[in-house]
Amino acid sequence: MTSGSVPVARCSILDITNTTNYWMRSVNVSLATNTSTQSVLDLDYGTIAMQGLSADSTSIMRTWASFPNFGFNITWESSSKVLLNGGSGMFAYGEGNTHEWSMPAGRTTGTLTLDAKDELAIDTDNSLTWYDRQWGYTAPIGGNWTWFELHFADTETKASIWAIDQPGESDKRFASVRTEIGTLVVPFELLPDWSRTWTSPCSGETYPLAWTLEFGEAGTLYIETGRDDQELCDVGQLPAYEGFVKANGTLLGRTAAFGLVEMVYA
Repeated sequence: MTSGSVPVARCSILDITNTTNYWMRSVNVSLATNTSTQSVLDLDYGTIAMQGLSADSTSIMRTWASFPNFGFNITWESSSKVLLNGGSGMFAYGEGNTHEWSMPAGRTTGTLTLDAKDELAIDTDNSLTWYDRQWGYTAPIGGNWTWFELHFADTETKASIWAIDQPGESDKRFASVRTEIGTLVVPFELLPDWSRTWTSPCSGETYPLAWTLEFGEAGTLYIETGRDDQELCDVGQLPAYEGFVKANGTLLGRTAAFGLVEMVYA
């Protein structure tokens, strides 16, 4: 959902073996007839949905979408240790505090349908779902944020990395890293590579496509997107760049990672 005047549900799929294959859709939705206040979560908008399949609405969840050129039906379980962002699950965001926890590697089943062809079954043994829950103040007013979720190869290490900029406030840079001994919070410096950018014809925003993250003695990561155009944009709505990324370098001894970057100019 976006924070514009009309709620919007958005989804996208990227083929990482051939990044020219990309599917994206936005749907204006109404919250009036969809609620989770007194029942299990059931946000069904006809062509796209987010639903709870367990009594607590989070232990087992599902999302599905059905459009002429693509669709999906994905179920995941909260089978992964939770990552508390900022170490406690709360941090300064905008004009107040926000709360955020991440379930970074849930067991995943389901199907994808691409270009109206046969359904593709998700390989559960080699798949995972990152489910993020954030609530409270929703944006740094007049500022921007860059957020990375990273999965480090051949380890259970996951990282939720925030860079938040707001006029009149000090910049915030912290990585919440879930390791075998718990969640560690590591400060860093964000260095976008402004020689690699993409300008959106929809929003007019210019986004960096590569970054260096310097963590001091904890290491350095080099992150880049897998495709230039991965913006979710609708005229009159807040755009968001939601892109697949790969990372090299080291963080706390871990090397090579993949995940997602989110960039929003609020």
